Amino acid sequence: MEPLPVELIDRLSALYGIGTEYWDNWGQRHVTSTESKLAILTAMGVEISEAQVHRKLNEWWLRFIDPVLVVSVSCQPSTIPLRFPLEEGRESEVELAIIIHDEAGHEALIEASGLNVTDATFIDGTRYVKAEIDNRADRELGYYDITVEAKTPSADYSGRMRLIVTPDRCHEAHGHTWGVYANLYALRSAHNWGAGDLADLGAMVRWTAQELGGDFVGINPLHSIANEMPLGISPYGSKSRLYTNFIYIDLDRIEATPRYRALVESPEFVIEMDALRRTELIDYEGVAALKLRALKVAYEEFYERHLTAGTPEAENFERYVEAEGQSLEGFAAFLAIEEHVRAKHPDVKHWRDWPEKFRDHKSPGVREFIRTHEKEFVFHQYVQWLADGQLREVLDEARSLGMGVGLYQDLAVGSAGAGPDAWTYPEVFARGMEAGAPPDAFNINGQAWGFPPLIPDRLRDTGYELFIRTIRNNMRYSGALRIDHVLGMFRLFWVPKGLGAKEGAYVSYPSEDLMRIIALESVRNETVVIGEDLGTVGDDVREALPRFGMLSYRLFYFERDWNNGATILPPERYPEAALTAVTTHDLPTLSGYWSGHDIEVKKEIGIYPDEESLKRDIDERERDRGFIIDALGYCLPEGYERPADMTPELSVCIHRHLARTPCRMVVVSLDDVLGVLNQQNMPGTVKEHPNWRQKCPVMLSNVMQNKQARALSEMFREEGRGQSR
Repeated sequence: MEPLPVELIDRLSALYGIGTEYWDNWGQRHVTSTESKLAILTAMGVEISEAQVHRKLNEWWLRFIDPVLVVSVSCQPSTIPLRFPLEEGRESEVELAIIIHDEAGHEALIEASGLNVTDATFIDGTRYVKAEIDNRADRELGYYDITVEAKTPSADYSGRMRLIVTPDRCHEAHGHTWGVYANLYALRSAHNWGAGDLADLGAMVRWTAQELGGDFVGINPLHSIANEMPLGISPYGSKSRLYTNFIYIDLDRIEATPRYRALVESPEFVIEMDALRRTELIDYEGVAALKLRALKVAYEEFYERHLTAGTPEAENFERYVEAEGQSLEGFAAFLAIEEHVRAKHPDVKHWRDWPEKFRDHKSPGVREFIRTHEKEFVFHQYVQWLADGQLREVLDEARSLGMGVGLYQDLAVGSAGAGPDAWTYPEVFARGMEAGAPPDAFNINGQAWGFPPLIPDRLRDTGYELFIRTIRNNMRYSGALRIDHVLGMFRLFWVPKGLGAKEGAYVSYPSEDLMRIIALESVRNETVVIGEDLGTVGDDVREALPRFGMLSYRLFYFERDWNNGATILPPERYPEAALTAVTTHDLPTLSGYWSGHDIEVKKEIGIYPDEESLKRDIDERERDRGFIIDALGYCLPEGYERPADMTPELSVCIHRHLARTPCRMVVVSLDDVLGVLNQQNMPGTVKEHPNWRQKCPVMLSNVMQNKQARALSEMFREEGRGQSR
C-alpha cells in the first residue's frame, strides 16, 4: 500500500482544525508530526482522500440546512440559511414550508413568499444558491426545532435544524462573596458510611451560612465514577458527567421500610459500616458495595409500595424520568447491562467488548434487555432520582439561609470512553485518542488524561445535544459552576494512543457556540460560571471570559508581578471578574507549601528526574516564602519573623490579602483551615500517593468548633465580604 501524500494530510488537518504546532511552558516549539495528524483525522472519522478535501471545502454549500444555529437574543430577528441546487431564473418556482416548534411543543408556521437568494456558486458544473428565510420574530431564550421543506422544479429537499437563542452574558451574582471549599468524599462524620455524603454537605452549608457568614460551599465534582481502585476513584475521572456518584446519597433520608431497617440495623451490617468509618483512607469499593446493598433493598420496597401502586411518589419519580429522557435511559441501561455482563465475564472492562447485541444502545438487543430486565434498569433511574432530590434539597436550604451563591460545584473535563456517556452518544467521542496537556511545570513529559475528546464536527452535527445535557445537569443545583480546563471550549490537546503526550496536537472547537450555550443554561439556572484558565491559555480565552460574564480563576500561588522578579501581586492588581483562592486539589495545601512538604513527597516517590530539578524547586520555594512575607507587610506585626511552619496568624493574613482583592468570589479550602499537609492529588502519580483517598483529620462536628474558621470568618466580615447575604 502506497503511503498517503503528506500534502493531502496537511490540507485535511487544516480543514478540520488540527494545529500545526504548539509552544510549551519553556518556549520550545513542537511541530505536529504527520503521524499524529493522520491518527487524529482517523479518530474524527475523516476519509483521507482528495474527494474528502473537495467535500469539506464545499461542505457548507452541499448541506441543505445547518444542523444547528446559535444566535444572540440581541441579534434578532435572525435568518435561516438554506443551500440547494437551482437553475438560474427559476427562483419564483420554489415552494417553501417552514415549521418551528418551541420547547413547550407550540408550533409556528413561517410563510415564505418568494425566494430571497443572497449568493450562488457552481460546484462540479451545478449551480447552488444560498437563500435566507426571515425568522420574522424576536424569539425568547431557548431551544427551537425547525423543519424546512423546499420544492424546486427539479427536486424536493427537507431538513431539520436546532435554533438556540442565547443571552450575551452568563448569570452574574452581586456583591463580593466568600465561601468554604471541602472535598465532600473526605468528610468524616458519625453519620456517614465511610465517605462524606449529601447529609454532610447540608451540615457544611448550615455551618458556613449560620456560623461563618459565608455565601457558598464549594465541592469536588459529584460525577458518577467507577469507585474502583486504583484508577476509578478520581472525581475528575468520571464514567459519566451527566449523573451523580451514588456513594454521596444520604441513605438515612430514604423511606425506612421494615426490610430496609432489618438490613441496616443488623449486627453484621453495623460492624461493616463502623469499620469503613474508622479506616484512615477511604475504601471506595467497600463504601460502594455497602450502599449498593442497601439501595437495592430500598428499591425493592419502593417498587412494590409505589411503582406498582401508582402512588404520588411514583408519579414524582416518573416525571423525573420523563424529563431526563434519552440521557437517563442510556445511563441506566448501560449500568444494568454492565452488571449483567460482568456477572458472567468479570474481566470485561469496556462496552466495545460486550456481546455484539449490546454494543449499540439503539439495537433491538438493548431494547429487549430493557424489556426483560425492567426492574434492574429502573433501579439505576431510581438511584439518580434519589441523588437529584437530595441535591435539590441542599441547594434549597442554602438559599433559604440567605446564601448569595449556595453550592459551588465543579465540572470535570471529560468522561471515560468505557462509560455510559460514550455508549449513549458514541458518534461524538474520538476513539483512539486521549485528551491531555502538552509539557508544562506539572509534568515535563506532558499529560494524557485517559478519556477521549469530543469531535467538534460531530458535536455540531448532533445539535450539541450531549454538551447541552452536560452543562444543564451540572448547573441544575449549582449557584456557581467551575468549568475545569475552560481552554477546552476553544481548543483541546489530543494525544494519539500509543504515542507520547509530547506528540499530541491542539484541535479547535466552536467556542462561540459553546460559550453561548453555557450562558443560556447559566441564566436559566441562575448559575455563576467560573472558567478555570490557569497556565498558558491564550489571550482569546482571557478576553472571552469577561465578554460572556464568566469569572476567571486566580490562585494566590500564581498571581505574580512577572515584570518585577515574580513577586506577589498586590490585591488591587487582581481582576474583579474572577474567583480567587490560595490553592486547588492538584497543588500543595497552604501548610504543605510553606513547609515544603510537597517537595519532600515528590522527592520520596521519585517524581524529580534529577537533583537539579529538585534544587530548583527548593530554591524557588525559599524565595517565594520571602516574597509572601514582603507582600503581607501591611497586615503582619512589625518585626515579624518568618516561621518554619504555617501559623494561624499567617494563614489569616494570606486570606486577608485575597479578601482585599476586587475579585467577586474568594474560596477558603477546608484543608487550609485545618492545617492539612498533604494535597488531595499529586499529578503524575497513581499508586505512589494516596490521591483522592485522604479523609479529613477530624470529625465534622469538631470542624464546626474550629477557632481558625471563626478567625477567618471575622476577618472576612472586617473586609466587607459576604455582604450579599
